[in-house]
Amino acid sequence: MKQALGYSLAVFVAALVQSAVVPEFVPHAWAPDLLLLTSCVGAWSTTAETGAALGLWGGLLTAVLSDGYMGSFTFSRLVAAYLVGRLREEVYGDSPVILVALIPLACLSADAVFLLFNPRHYSGYGVLLRQAAATAIAVPLVWFLLKPLTKDRGLL
Repeated sequence: MKQALGYSLAVFVAALVQSAVVPEFVPHAWAPDLLLLTSCVGAWSTTAETGAALGLWGGLLTAVLSDGYMGSFTFSRLVAAYLVGRLREEVYGDSPVILVALIPLACLSADAVFLLFNPRHYSGYGVLLRQAAATAIAVPLVWFLLKPLTKDRGLL
């Protein structure tokens, strides 16, 4: 329970960083999706159900920051974080280094689910791929910042 609350707070902090810090230092096309990344790291470190709750929370915050598309952001982030948590249960005991490859796929799957609901907001594959790559680059930083929350499962 404390671990899930800690990750919920981390997702909120990621929302603050995503909205206030990232636009100042990173070009828009290369901005990582820190909310989805933090939700997925939480899903990897806890359970698929907790990951779904973190994805829901991250999706709500993303929708609030973007001023719209509440259902699309919420559902797409929920699905992506749940799938990451579910995969963690299937490859139990493997290294979190898998996240570097898994997070870009989670970004692309969240964008695919989002575009199912809002196909008119398609901005090209280049933007989606750049965001997935930037999020993958941010994985080690976010993982080591959130590492104190993972002590119960003996990861890394």
